Amino acid sequence: MTSIIGMIEPVINSVLHKFKMSRKKSVTIVCAIACMFSLIFTINIGSYLVGIVDGFANTFGILLFVAIQCVIFGWIYDIKSLIPILNENSRIKVGKTWVIIIKYVLPIFIIIMWLMGVSNLLLNPELINLIVYSIITVLILTASGVLYKIKS
Repeated sequence: MTSIIGMIEPVINSVLHKFKMSRKKSVTIVCAIACMFSLIFTINIGSYLVGIVDGFANTFGILLFVAIQCVIFGWIYDIKSLIPILNENSRIKVGKTWVIIIKYVLPIFIIIMWLMGVSNLLLNPELINLIVYSIITVLILTASGVLYKIKS
């Protein structure tokens, strides 16, 4: 139960602040939407869909977004200015090696892994996987665009 709360709390907090709602209303809306989506997984094809969604998250979502975050923090923001803040608030101290890993090593390896997943999908296509991956991608991009345009 605590894992569920830990995963859904950032979403609730984001909805609360973005739409200036009460906590009770934010929790109700987020949980209702989550419940509707979870009902999809209760039908006979549910476990198959879980596998497809899990594959999407691992192949596209997580790897790609971690690589993008590394590029953003390593190249767009001044990553060296984060070192004093991190060292002040952490037991493990970071330095130049950490900067090299974030800027160069991590993005290269993650992008290689991501490209291998994409090529595996394209070389061994299953029509249902391609359809579901396409739908998920369109939904994520559409939702991101709509939420970005909404003024807080």
